Amino acid sequence: MKAHGLFIMMAIVAITFLGGCGLQDLDPTDPVSDGGTDGDADGDSDGDVVEPGCGDGTCDPTLGEDCESCEADCGECPECPDCPECPECPDCPECPTCPECGDGVCEGTEDCTDCPEDCGECVTPPECGDGTCDSDEDCASCPSDCGVCPPECGDGTCDSDEDCASCEEDCGACPATCGDGECNGDESCKWCPEDCGVCPPECGDGTCNGSETCSTCPGDCGVCPPECGDGTCNGSEDCATCSEDCGECPSTCGDESCDSGEDCESCPSDCGGCGPTCGDGTCDYPIETRGNCLEDCRCNDNGTCNPWEDCENCPSDCGCCPATCGDGTCNGDEDCTSCEEDCGACPPVCGDGTCNGDEDCSSCEADCGACPGCHMPDPFRSPAACVFDFSSRYVSGASCGEVRGSLPLTTWDSGLVIVDSDDDGYMGFAYDPVATPVAVGYYEFSYKGYHGCPDDECSPACGLAWAQYGHQDDLLCMSAEGRAYLQCNWWNAATESCVETDCPSCDIRVHIDGDCVVTPAGNMENFSGC
Repeated sequence: MKAHGLFIMMAIVAITFLGGCGLQDLDPTDPVSDGGTDGDADGDSDGDVVEPGCGDGTCDPTLGEDCESCEADCGECPECPDCPECPECPDCPECPTCPECGDGVCEGTEDCTDCPEDCGECVTPPECGDGTCDSDEDCASCPSDCGVCPPECGDGTCDSDEDCASCEEDCGACPATCGDGECNGDESCKWCPEDCGVCPPECGDGTCNGSETCSTCPGDCGVCPPECGDGTCNGSEDCATCSEDCGECPSTCGDESCDSGEDCESCPSDCGGCGPTCGDGTCDYPIETRGNCLEDCRCNDNGTCNPWEDCENCPSDCGCCPATCGDGTCNGDEDCTSCEEDCGACPPVCGDGTCNGDEDCSSCEADCGACPGCHMPDPFRSPAACVFDFSSRYVSGASCGEVRGSLPLTTWDSGLVIVDSDDDGYMGFAYDPVATPVAVGYYEFSYKGYHGCPDDECSPACGLAWAQYGHQDDLLCMSAEGRAYLQCNWWNAATESCVETDCPSCDIRVHIDGDCVVTPAGNMENFSGC
């Protein structure tokens, strides 16, 4: 019944659109339009009944007739027009048939939603949270279906079975442990030598080692034994044995020295009778002497050797002291170096100031001078404020001596002890500007070296010799910076020429500013030889 109804509906559609496919419209006035009758009421001109079918003059779709199957009744098929998406010309076989739900084919706009008969039931895709762990889900992407992932190193969480040793990435680095063979964390050679190695010697580490001494590191090596001249009055020192450290002893009238607290009124035997005034610029000799009024009785460089002047304290007025070497007696500060005539020749020893024996510039530069392309150490240097260093080279390699001159706490007759405490070839000392203020100004000084002393002993009793740094060959081998500290009375820096003098001498001349910075003030920087 359903198929029969469908057939009738298709026939009606075909008849309705027959004109659209080019078939002739039937005209009721046309003799043929009545089904092939000629005006006869039954349609048969001769009275015979015509059986329906192709050729009966009627295009009957119900009989399956169309322009292709029965051109005699339905006429010639027209050219098919452009086929619409769902054509309404069933007589155009080239046009596709409209899809119909239930025809067993899932096509066109049909899908599982509006035509499950052709396209099948819709299937819901897998979804996290549907209770099933599908193939494209896992514990990381869908823990609600697949469960929580087991702990894993690198997941950013330090779980119960992880620690700094098994999973540093999640739990962090383990704290440093001394003895684990690795020097890390806050370990150092001081707290963990097992991992970091033994610390190098350092002053303050509680061990006196390396190049440390009582002078350079008393904290580790202990305080040096008392030594006169070290600036501290200690041990057995007192004002009588070491006035340099302990100060002058209280004045005693009658000791032939007008000391502090004595004057012409309280002690005329030492200070002389009152009358002349010390500090007035006139040396009232013999009441005033270099001992009781050095301010008035200094060397005045006037060309006259006054009674208070002599060859030692004023050679410019009194001339150089006569030599005593040659009297046949080796005494005082004479030795084989300073007076071979009295003391005999020194055995060849490199550093004794004499180039003899098999010594030459290659084997003993200290005595024979530098070979061509020479170099001599600078006699003086000041590496820091208030620091004074003197080369041992010019005192035959002595490791200690005295600096004398116009510096604070020194005179040309006595001075401060200088020591080469670090074996670098320079003896030195330094002022404490708080304890010993150094006034701004120019200063002249030189130094002596102790000779013939037992090891590690420095004493004037061992013998003193002035530094010899005024030889022209030595000067030419020094640096210009080093020569700039030297002042020689036989060189005219303005004309850069040598001058004649009866008593040639050289000393060290500097300027000291308010910060105790020492700069050269000599005249030998541009010395080029005589």
